[in-house]
Amino acid sequence: MGWSTRTINTRRDEKEAMAEYFVDHDFLVEGNPNAKRLDVATILVNPGTSQQFIIRKALEWIKGNGQDVDINWYTPGSLIPTILKEFRDGDPALIPATQLFLFPGRLDVQIDSVCSPETATFVEKYDRAFTYAFLSANSFDLKTGSVYFHFSSEIQLQRAIALKDAKHKYLFLDSGKFDTISEGGIAYTLRDLLQTSHSVTVYTVSSNDVKNAWIKHSFEGLCNGLLEKRHSNQHEADVKSLRLRIVGRSKVPTYIDDRAGRLKPSASTH
Repeated sequence: MGWSTRTINTRRDEKEAMAEYFVDHDFLVEGNPNAKRLDVATILVNPGTSQQFIIRKALEWIKGNGQDVDINWYTPGSLIPTILKEFRDGDPALIPATQLFLFPGRLDVQIDSVCSPETATFVEKYDRAFTYAFLSANSFDLKTGSVYFHFSSEIQLQRAIALKDAKHKYLFLDSGKFDTISEGGIAYTLRDLLQTSHSVTVYTVSSNDVKNAWIKHSFEGLCNGLLEKRHSNQHEADVKSLRLRIVGRSKVPTYIDDRAGRLKPSASTH
């Protein structure tokens, strides 16, 4: 039994809360969530548990709304094809929304994903830009914006996936991803994500007032270090968007923080 299979129910309620909010407010949305949603998309998905909830909720939304959409899902994960097949077999009308491109390589049962140097090289050289990238992590350092993974064998592939060009990138993190000092190996940073996208959104879930306040404060500091203040004469193509969503639960409302500006030069370029 692989890592994703063993941990699928860890903080399940948080993963379901993120999935529901994302699908209601961001999935296939360009600007106004009340306007007609996109009907064509290419979606890149890294191996992880949160994305399984996102995909299920997204397909349930498509089925429930009877929306005719054409979606190609790109992934090395071995569990996501099963989800797509389940919906496709249950309703043939969902075939256009459940098209799959599975990255080649050796299956690593430890992480429930195709994962090998050959897979990472294929992804790095694969010439395609995506509508969305759905990402997750083993842990996340909100002070530095560094994203960590536990298994050293997956770091090259996780980085290759995260750094593919995508218009919008979403990093889904249950509240436990912030609990301890980050451990594992660094695969990429939020700067890397911003350099290869128009917007990056960090999703998490409300846990307690103290932790929520720390996340908000740390996110503000991270934004100040990454983005220059936006000016009225800046062309839209030069503007990056960095967003935070702390999904509310019970009587706690969802916290939204959207920042925009030009990406500051990295310290290494000075």
